[in-house]
Amino acid sequence: RLFARHGVQQGAAAAELLHKRTLDDELAQVLSACFQRDVHTRRQALDTLQGKFATRAPDMMKPATLSRASGQRHMAQYGGAPAASPPKRTPMSPAQFSPPPRSDPSPAKPQRADSGISVEEQRQWSTHLSGRSVEFGMQVVLSERRFTHFVDNLNSRECQVRSVNFVAQSFPSGRCDAILSCMGSEGVGKIEHVSFRSCNLTGEQVRVVAGLLKNPRVTAFELSENSLDDNCMRSITLGLEGNTTIQRLSLCDVGMSDDMFLRLLKQLEKCQSLQELRVEKNKLGDKLLKPILAFLQKSCIQKLSLSGNEFTVKILEKLVAGLKKNRRLLYLGIADMSVP
Repeated sequence: RLFARHGVQQGAAAAELLHKRTLDDELAQVLSACFQRDVHTRRQALDTLQGKFATRAPDMMKPATLSRASGQRHMAQYGGAPAASPPKRTPMSPAQFSPPPRSDPSPAKPQRADSGISVEEQRQWSTHLSGRSVEFGMQVVLSERRFTHFVDNLNSRECQVRSVNFVAQSFPSGRCDAILSCMGSEGVGKIEHVSFRSCNLTGEQVRVVAGLLKNPRVTAFELSENSLDDNCMRSITLGLEGNTTIQRLSLCDVGMSDDMFLRLLKQLEKCQSLQELRVEKNKLGDKLLKPILAFLQKSCIQKLSLSGNEFTVKILEKLVAGLKKNRRLLYLGIADMSVP
């Protein structure tokens, strides 16, 4: 049972403890074969364990110090009655459980647990989930099994993750819905910061992940380096409706036009919790001067980054001059403008 529920490590520990309690070398030999790396050996040993030792296991696990009455209760609990005399034990040949000869010299595959990933990987996942932040970078191949294992453990009691960053990861059908279901509903999940940078999200996927903005726990949201259109921006603004907890929003290099940014500013004026807005490397131009100044006067934003857009120097000078009376803004990014 321990092997089936908790994997090889717990099962091996249980086998060692059972061997100490029963002093049954024959049973210990079969149990040891159950945890060999070769799948054929494990299956053969498990079949033998189930067929030959199932009726003897409850009796062998009974402590020797049990009284007659407690022994009867023990047998009634596990079923059956104690045998009048112990069955004859025939010694088992170690060759019976020896793995078949390998045709190639390649190393044996790592042991796999119920989730389909190796025990070592599960140990690494446990280490990652014990920290405050986890990032799936470009060098990480986030397979379907790994993704499912991550989502299943994201809301566990042991998980301490508060920030999740996906970088250049693919999101086939169902993954965005799984993310939304585990950390997007109000009052569900522990995630506070979430990023989908350079994930090549489609319009439908943006609509789904924008639902994370409905969760008051989420205070930082990033969709940088994804190609967004008007429908995507509409989904983001809908997600921001009624939001009173968002503090950081990053939409860098998403192909944002002036009209899309105006729609975003109109909604962000109502988000008094917003402290940082990053819209670098987009297609924002000079006609946004007055809307930006009006937004900065109404909001409580402390950091605004407009670097890498298409503002002219003349407009930037007017922008800086208009901020002389603003006591809340602490940082204004205006570097690397493409228009002189």
